[in-house]
Amino acid sequence: MKKVMMILGIAALLASCNKGGVNKNAKLTTQLDSASYSLGMLVGSDIAKNADEKNPLVQELIFSGLAAGLDKDSTGSIKTTEEAANVWRAYLQKRQQEKMKEAKEKMEKAKAEGKKFLEENKNKAGVLTTESGLQYKIIKQGEGKKAKKGETVKVHYTGTLIDGTKFDSSRDKNRTAFEFPVGQGRVIKGWDEALQLMPVGSQWKLFIPADLAYGDRAAGKKIPGDSVLIFDVELLEIKKPEAKKK
Repeated sequence: MKKVMMILGIAALLASCNKGGVNKNAKLTTQLDSASYSLGMLVGSDIAKNADEKNPLVQELIFSGLAAGLDKDSTGSIKTTEEAANVWRAYLQKRQQEKMKEAKEKMEKAKAEGKKFLEENKNKAGVLTTESGLQYKIIKQGEGKKAKKGETVKVHYTGTLIDGTKFDSSRDKNRTAFEFPVGQGRVIKGWDEALQLMPVGSQWKLFIPADLAYGDRAAGKKIPGDSVLIFDVELLEIKKPEAKKK
């Protein structure tokens, strides 16, 4: 809370320097000018972190509150910094509760839909299931060797949710093939298992249950907890180990 009050206090000081309007392209001629602008930019960025896309903070009221704090004006609806701090804390707590509720709802939805998807998918032509529950379909079977635990593989991949939403791809523009050592816990369990089954040159479609992916943890903004993940993976090569220096 001390940090919040410090940030608001600094922002109030900055706002007082230009109550007549905001010039985002202010001319910076001295080091003090640059330092002042930079501090304002950092403070604004910190405040923006609390922005809610669905219910954005009202900028006019932010500046009204800043002006009231600067002028020590206690005639407004919120009269003291302590009261303001309590209101702000309550707002953040409410937002956190809403986010947790939303995440739980998404997770429950993903879990139910994922279970149904895997039950139906395992009976489709060409789909194979391993003992762990990993499902895969061979798009192209290579003739190279298979990677052993600890060996570094080079792959291209595209990852989607079961509804087709793409969340990542090494095939996107300006991306390169992904390299990692298999069986070392550097990737999700489903990948570690599949990449030790695929011969070099293969392209498989993986259907990975949540317990072999990220479990009940969300991964970024696009992958809810308990999500089944689908990957189109192509094993390009097994990297030769670097020769040890003598």
